[in-house]
This record gives sequence, structure tokens and C-alpha cells, in this order.
Amino acid sequence: MPWHLCAIYRLVRAVNLAAFAHPRLQECPEGGKGMLSNRISSSRRWHPSEKKHRVFHHAQMKHAMKLGLRYAADRLSGRRGTRLVMGNALVAQLFSSALKSGVLFAFETRVAQLSHDAGSFDVRVRSKQSEIAMRARNGVILAAGGFSGNTGLREQWLPEHGAQRTVAHAGNDGGGIGLGMALNAAVEVDHGSNAFWMPVSTLQRADGSTAHFPHIALDRAKPGSLAIDVSGRRFTNEANSYHHFCEAMLAQMADKSSNRFFLIADMSFVRQYGIGLIRPTARPARRFTDSGYLLRATSPQSLAEQLSVDSVALEQTLIRYNENAERGVDPDFHRGESALNRHNGDASTAPNPCLRALDLDDLCAVELTVADLGTSAGLATDDRARVLDRSGLAIPGLYACGNDMASMMRGAYPGPGTTLGPGMTFAWRAVEDLSSSMTASQCHGARGSTTAGNL
Repeated sequence: MPWHLCAIYRLVRAVNLAAFAHPRLQECPEGGKGMLSNRISSSRRWHPSEKKHRVFHHAQMKHAMKLGLRYAADRLSGRRGTRLVMGNALVAQLFSSALKSGVLFAFETRVAQLSHDAGSFDVRVRSKQSEIAMRARNGVILAAGGFSGNTGLREQWLPEHGAQRTVAHAGNDGGGIGLGMALNAAVEVDHGSNAFWMPVSTLQRADGSTAHFPHIALDRAKPGSLAIDVSGRRFTNEANSYHHFCEAMLAQMADKSSNRFFLIADMSFVRQYGIGLIRPTARPARRFTDSGYLLRATSPQSLAEQLSVDSVALEQTLIRYNENAERGVDPDFHRGESALNRHNGDASTAPNPCLRALDLDDLCAVELTVADLGTSAGLATDDRARVLDRSGLAIPGLYACGNDMASMMRGAYPGPGTTLGPGMTFAWRAVEDLSSSMTASQCHGARGSTTAGNL
């Protein structure tokens, strides 16, 4: 069967399964499972009193079919689907609106030099083809993504053990922050650990590149998994947010307690939820075990030997975890007690949606490391996104937003959107302030121009 017909068949088959909704699962919103990794349960897993709720929803089926066929059509002409959701959708809509408004975008181009003179800015822009000079008469907004891709700044401003990996774009090399600092801009580097963190597992691809999988909530919070450090013992609540989970890892590394961490589960967990790069399956691909990404063992002692951790401590940890899981409590780290924990767990598991005993005869593990998903430290600004100099005064016409701007969260991570939300808000504040200082003729010239010199 041709690959595209096979893909459509699989999509239709998946859509038929997804058209059924479980009445009790809080993580199954109307319209489908969203980002969850759980497989749709078969009828044998339904309680008899709930089977009457397993109703075919025509509207859901129609919507899911529409999405599936759109994706299949997109793949016939491209490498990915064109439907964007969540943060991608916000950014794409902004990009679309800017294009419709005549904004000029120059790709593979960077600002080589920025100088301030008599109320305006001289900007030297370099591309692969040429280098040109232009004048920004009214102002400049720095929004180059922070310093995740700058090795020197990472070593200078991030914790020693957090400076090794990032899941941010390599082009976020601190260029915008550097341009601001060259104009005497102040930087805030006292934001706790100065970044937002994500636990990742890594796999070396056949071509030599490295795959980083972010362990957001699809496995850590699910019942039947736990995380240990090199001592063989748990060190935190695994169902907490990825940022707080990594803060616990960094704390362990800071006091030299541990520099290696593992997520442990059993193979029934992998079949139901997947783990890391491995999607829910009964038979993980051999490349995961052959590469050492997934370690399997038939006893705690065997797993401890493969992980190079204390076997007695690991066995005690697993036994204690199982005993507490049977009772649905976690007296050590209170897993499953908060609303966030329970939301990211599996509501079909009672009494605690984040706890289930492991099968100690069929264990597996993946190694976790710390990576940043974006930086928090950056250029100091006021509430209008104006960049401040080292004496605390605004530099006329210079603004910063996104991760070039020191985060208003100061290293805290209240939830998803911690970077994108303030980035959009302070971009609006910057443009609002910039436009209020422009004359009517300047505004008209900026709207009609096709060069960055009229910003």
C-alpha cells in the first residue's frame, strides 16, 4: 500500500478510537486527548457502570477526521503539518499580521554593530551577501532570544551543572544582550539560577546528531514511575513542574550529592504511557536498547548494576515506593497531592492518580539531564520595556523584550507561557511607548517604508 494511503488508514483508525470519551478523566477534554500520551483504553478496562457513557460522538468524529485528512494532505506536499496550535499559533498570527502590514523581514541576517548618536541609532546589518549601514531614527527593539546559545555567557551566568545543555534554538546566542551592553545597558543576573529548566533524555542519532527529549509531563507525573539520583534514592516529587523538578536536580548537583539522575518505570508503564522518546508500545524499537537509551532489568539488583547505583538503596527505594503507592500516599515528597500533580497524572488510577506499584521483575530506566528551555537573566528594563543604563536611567529609544529582557518572573516559573506571555506583553508596551513619542509624519513614514531605517 502506498505510504500516504497507509497513513490515512492509520489516521482514520486512530480517529475512530479517539471518538469515544471517558466521563471521569479530567485530562480528557471535550474533543480529544490533547497532549496526553495515554493509549485509548479498550472496553475491558471500563467499569461496567461506565460503559453506557462510551458513546460515539459524530461531531468529534467529523472534527478528528477533518484534522487527520488535513495533516495527510499537508504531508503529501511538505515535511510537516501546517496546522499550528498553542504558542506556535500566537507567533504565527503575529507574523502573518506583520506581513500584511508591510513589515520587512530579513532572514539569515544579524546586527553587527549598534551605536547611539544624537537621539537616533546607527545600525550595521550583515547578511551572507553584504553588509549595509542604516539609521533607526526613532528607536530600536532588541528581541534576539536571550543567551541560551552563548557558551561564554552560559558559563558566566548559569549554574555550573546547568551550563551544559539547552533545548532552545542555537541562534539565541546573546547577540541582542551584547548590543545593549555595548551601549552601557545594565543586566540583571540575580534571578536565582538565571534560566528556565527542563529535564531531558538524550539519544545519539545514526548521523551523529543528538536528540533531546523534554520530559514535560507525559511520563514523570504518570503512575508507575519514579526518579532517583546516583545514591539510588528519590530526591523530589516527580510530578512537579519541569522547572521545579530541575531545580531539585541542580540542588543535588550543587552540594555534590549527585550528578546523574534516572527515571525508572516498568514495561507495563511503557506499554501504556511510553517513556521519553519511546511512544506507548509493547515492543520498543531495538535502537533504544542497543544505544543504551533504554535500560531493562529483571530485578532491582540488575538495574542498579547497569545504572552504577547502590543496589541496596535502590531496592529499598522501590519497595518503599510500592508500599506507599498501594496506599495512595507519598509521605516523602507528597506526590499527587497538588492540583497540578493530579491533573498531569492518570485519573483512572485510584486513589492517587500519580502513584502505582512497579513490577520489580520487569524494570526499565532512562537517564535524565538538566537543560534550559530559555534564559531569565537579561537587559534591565522598566515597565515600558525601555532598557536601563547602569545608573538606572532609560536609554532613549532603546527597548528590549522576549528573553533579551530580564524576565519579570526573576527565575520563578508559575506555568506555561512564562516566556511567551511577557514577551508579547512587553513587545506591545515597547511599541506603544515608541509610537507615542513619534510625530504624525514619522508614524506615516514608518508605515510606508520598506527599510528598517525608519523604525
